[in-house]
Amino acid sequence: MRLRSSIAVLTFALAASHLTAAVSLIGQVGHLFRSDSTTSVPAGSVVLLVADTDKTTAPGLVNPLGTTLSVGRTLGGASGDRIVGVYKTSDLGGGLIGVDFGGTTFTYDSTFTAGTDLWLVWFPGLSATGGQVGSAEPFGAYRSDTLDTASQSTIAWVAPPDGSTSTLNAYTSSLGFGLATDSQLSATSVTSAPVATAGIYFGTFPSGGNWALYVRADGTATYLAYLPSRHSAIVVNLTVGLNGSFSAAGTEAASAATVGSLALAGPESPVRRAAAASAFTLTGQIAANGAVTGQLAGLNETFSGTLDSAASTAPAGLYRTAALNAASGATIAIVGPSGQTVVVTTGTVNDGAAGTVNASGQFTATTANGATLALTINASAKTVSATLTPAGGPPVSYAGLPEGVVSTSRVVNLSVRSAAGTGSQTLIVGFVVQGAGSKNLLLRGVGPAIKHLLPTALTDPAMRLLDGAGASLEVNDNWSNNLESIITTLGATPFAPGSKDAGILRATTAGPYTFHVYASDNGTGVALAELYDADAAATSAQVVNISARTQVGTGSDILIAGFVITGNAPKTLLIRGVGPTLTPLGVSGALADPQLYLYEGNTAIATNENWAGTAALKTAFATVGAGALVSDTSKDAALLVTLNPGTYTAQVSGVASTTGVALVEIFLLP
Repeated sequence: MRLRSSIAVLTFALAASHLTAAVSLIGQVGHLFRSDSTTSVPAGSVVLLVADTDKTTAPGLVNPLGTTLSVGRTLGGASGDRIVGVYKTSDLGGGLIGVDFGGTTFTYDSTFTAGTDLWLVWFPGLSATGGQVGSAEPFGAYRSDTLDTASQSTIAWVAPPDGSTSTLNAYTSSLGFGLATDSQLSATSVTSAPVATAGIYFGTFPSGGNWALYVRADGTATYLAYLPSRHSAIVVNLTVGLNGSFSAAGTEAASAATVGSLALAGPESPVRRAAAASAFTLTGQIAANGAVTGQLAGLNETFSGTLDSAASTAPAGLYRTAALNAASGATIAIVGPSGQTVVVTTGTVNDGAAGTVNASGQFTATTANGATLALTINASAKTVSATLTPAGGPPVSYAGLPEGVVSTSRVVNLSVRSAAGTGSQTLIVGFVVQGAGSKNLLLRGVGPAIKHLLPTALTDPAMRLLDGAGASLEVNDNWSNNLESIITTLGATPFAPGSKDAGILRATTAGPYTFHVYASDNGTGVALAELYDADAAATSAQVVNISARTQVGTGSDILIAGFVITGNAPKTLLIRGVGPTLTPLGVSGALADPQLYLYEGNTAIATNENWAGTAALKTAFATVGAGALVSDTSKDAALLVTLNPGTYTAQVSGVASTTGVALVEIFLLP
């Protein structure tokens, strides 16, 4: 916390000569008061004169917790706020006129120079110099930076220029220019040195269940809890005050439904139902000794616990993971330095467990709902994974990162396979680049290179790239061997020398684009339109959406979109197979009932037929700017899914082998 000036009347006479400056208080000095502005600070209380030597980077003073009360020390023990004088309030004269300090001497150096701001700081409860300021110690502080109403000049407390003498005055706002009898020097509000709260805390509830609190150095914190009696989990972000108090409002995450299938697995055994989710107000207090007490008003719960200060080789920290191959769900863990751990799961399953993480980062426990929860923290890779196996049900997998580790995940390859020809049979792929700077992309129109897999592949594809206004940016028919190196670097399927596949390497900036793949020889066949991120590392600009509209057939003529995720963490994507919504947009022959399957390799991991107008999907549409579907009951298909790094394909086909025009869309969620 940086300190602010309050109001006072005071006169300093400051003089400097060469590298030292003598300071005398010779004017009227009033009483120092406590926060009530009526109770005087005891005459023997400690007073400091402090130089703000780091004003350019941290103006004002830091909170003085941990300060050693001696000249040359700094506030807080590690700041640029240097103590240049230590006194008692009795030295200030208790309101008498003409008190002289006798000449405090400054020694200037590279950081403490003429013009450095000077502050007065006092401690009503401390009388011994040389000691240290403890937790919750009251203090007051003042610095003048007042306008002289007579001369319209600024009167500020600063160290005097070398070889000069200055008189520095401070005035109450009500008095204006001039001195008053027995004027008051007091803080507008006396604050307290903060309780040292950074750390990890654990505790319990009288009704059962565990909680954990992760407090960062800046006072921000995360609170986790699980209440078995309510079958609910709590995850709250909050801020701990300087005195150790905290409060926040929220709503518990309650298990109000059975666990649905997260992929294509069979029905799971239901978890126990919870009471209706209730709102609560969380309040608590961290004491100087590390003890914590508090309550969850609205849930009729109190809690208590303490700081986990025992040392071990356990990977202490805050860990967040997302449910894989699912639309929602998370596992959050707080691990203490002793290995003590609280884990909660939220989303479809709201559950929790407490136990100990071993030195290898392994944690296994039976949750309050009888599920088996396994957590693995990979300290070297800086990743975390978890598996929750409900009693009688299939496991749910999670993956994520420790707090402070930045995700490097990105989609590096997007592709669409479909029938292509000329005119209305042109394969048209749209994509959107978002972010600052440029994004280097390799675009390919593939035919001959996949003919050994698909005999019906297009014999001579060509391609063109257009901007959002429809202006042609580049055309290619038959790729250049100059692309061979980047194709190899990106791991793309090689083109045979002299083949009639097409390719373009281009730097793009933010905006929408389309590229067309068509038959250069007026033929027809299956083509593959590919987009590769050609940058070696993640950049601010990225491709956030790819889509393709084409005729969907059966067998090898269904619409297939592939993509590759790389990096250290999962990515959440919105995938849509649109048919009925195209009809009111003027598209004839739209696919009446599309079905969407998502594969990892050869394994189907998620599917949808009829999107059902869910709130989660509507929120995702709005987040990524996807257009609304024609109705909540339309037979369009959509999936919201979180995926680990890997290779995936989304397949759009017609229910019962029906055919028609469909649109496949892939959006990256932020």
